[in-house]
Amino acid sequence: MRFIESRSKNTAAANRAQERRMAIFGGILSVALIGVYNGLWYNRYFPLPEGWFSVYADMMRKGMVPYRDFYCFLPPLYPLFISTVQAVLGTKIIMLRIVGLVIAWISTGVLYTILRSCFGTTSAFLATVVGMIYYESSVVFIDYDFLQVMTAAGLLACLLILRFHKAAQSAAQRKQASAWAIGAGCAAGIALFTKQSNGVFICCFAGIAVIIAGGTSGRSWALRGALLYICGFSIVACSLCIWLLVHGALGACIGAIGGGGVSSKGGLMHIFFGFVPDVFKGDMLSRWLVLFILSLPFGLASIWALRMEPLHSSRFLSKDWGIAALLFAAAGLSLAILGPWYLGYGADSWAFGYLQYYADQSMIPAAIIGVLLIFCSTAENAYRLRSLGNRPLVIPALVASGFFWGNGTSGGIDGAGAFLAFSLFFAMLLHHGGYFRIGGVAVAIVMIMQASIFTENKYHVPYNWWGVEGEVDMRSDEEKTNQPLLSGLWVAAAENRILDGITGLIKSNTREGERILIFPQTPIFYLLANRPMMGTVVSHWFDVLPDNVALMEKDLLERKPPAMIILMQLPEYVWHEHERAFRQGQRCAQREILDTIVRMQAEGKYEEIATFQINEDDMYRVLKRKRVDLMDSAVVKAYSP
Repeated sequence: MRFIESRSKNTAAANRAQERRMAIFGGILSVALIGVYNGLWYNRYFPLPEGWFSVYADMMRKGMVPYRDFYCFLPPLYPLFISTVQAVLGTKIIMLRIVGLVIAWISTGVLYTILRSCFGTTSAFLATVVGMIYYESSVVFIDYDFLQVMTAAGLLACLLILRFHKAAQSAAQRKQASAWAIGAGCAAGIALFTKQSNGVFICCFAGIAVIIAGGTSGRSWALRGALLYICGFSIVACSLCIWLLVHGALGACIGAIGGGGVSSKGGLMHIFFGFVPDVFKGDMLSRWLVLFILSLPFGLASIWALRMEPLHSSRFLSKDWGIAALLFAAAGLSLAILGPWYLGYGADSWAFGYLQYYADQSMIPAAIIGVLLIFCSTAENAYRLRSLGNRPLVIPALVASGFFWGNGTSGGIDGAGAFLAFSLFFAMLLHHGGYFRIGGVAVAIVMIMQASIFTENKYHVPYNWWGVEGEVDMRSDEEKTNQPLLSGLWVAAAENRILDGITGLIKSNTREGERILIFPQTPIFYLLANRPMMGTVVSHWFDVLPDNVALMEKDLLERKPPAMIILMQLPEYVWHEHERAFRQGQRCAQREILDTIVRMQAEGKYEEIATFQINEDDMYRVLKRKRVDLMDSAVVKAYSP
């Protein structure tokens, strides 16, 4: 009998060791595939709107303080981060792109660990890789952007809450549980103080998750978890407040973020709820209905599986499809990543456009349906078993809700907000699809096809901000940039001419130290030409600059006209759509700046010396201030930089 018991224990230990090896292998595969995917294109494009945080960092390294010396619409954490990175690694944009690769690897590893704590290895692997590809499919994605830092911090908070939940249930790990809760609060604080509008929702929903996670071990642990979470958040908040106080910028920071930042996006009510009607507009209702019908059998199967197999059962976590299935999934995803890059799938064809549109638009309803299914199954099991068990799906589902809602506050929902909920939904379908193999294989094939559609579109249109960047396929028509700051990057030949042409004109028509104005976007020219900006605003874009600050810039433009103006001429629909989205249809103050530029040119104060066409709708107009009569000292004083 003892021999049988000993053999059984050895077998169980061997199985656990095999599961751990399998889980580690799945994590390595996830990070490796995302590394290959990002490595293909991380230096193959340079969006013209990129670079405003490099301008922030440059000014900070020169001793200037955000809010006090220049306008900043974000909390200080991300500008401090970029300034520190460039102080250590240098100012070239390529170094920031490499940092972005590291951030992507971290996010991938953390997302995989979250999913693996709730599902089998193959399910977690597939959902992680496809989820990250979907996350990076946005046409305004820059790998080191503040959204990527916020996302990594939000995912880390979710993982630490899962660790807190597990440790709180074990008497031997109670001390570790406290550390996990504090760490979760710190990570949530980093998310909030990286981007406030998104981060505040991640922070709040993560706080609810901490209370629920602790509540499974008793009310005292729910309270303790909440207090420890707040303590961790306070560490980040107090550190930043002390830095701002020391530099005399705390009051200005609160005014810029709490006042200007809110008004530039149309007010609190619009920020919190303005995106909701867009989720249900147009033909989105039909996609909602189709997706609900398609997902209902899987959702019912998931709930049935949870009922038939107790949440405390270790067999639930050990159920997997084996190494063969994992390798098959890796091969399929490798084809989805490398196939479009080397072969191309006809992104210009009408058929691909149709598939890409519905693949992209279907993700948001799928993500919401997935979270709702998780909430329903969790509530049903919590009522029946009085416990979340060892599969607390409600924790990542709550954090996913924070990502989802927070992303909606920044111009609408896309992959950056829906990816975690999407990954949870499809991991759940894959995991429970194992009960009927055909269902699981069908879900896996659909996910791989989705990934191939997203990668093809990414390679074809890497960036497009309101048409500012035209369609530039990264797989062809690329050449190295000539600007030292951009060395290591490849761009389209037409964009290279714009970068070289405008930079050369600024340098040849102004003296070092003379101020220039770049309106309303593309502040990278401040750095390329090494010329200071006219006032205190780096970017005059509609949803980051409030009207009162824009009017101050307009007054400064009239009082002390800059030596040159680089005017990005945008079509009327761009102005109209932003005024509709962020000014309730009212005229924005940025129009006052534009009208002043047009009027000053008409009065003969500026002459147009060049134009650069970006695409059919957008162009740069390069305006040079005309010389004034040097005998008129009053005029000279007014026009001096």
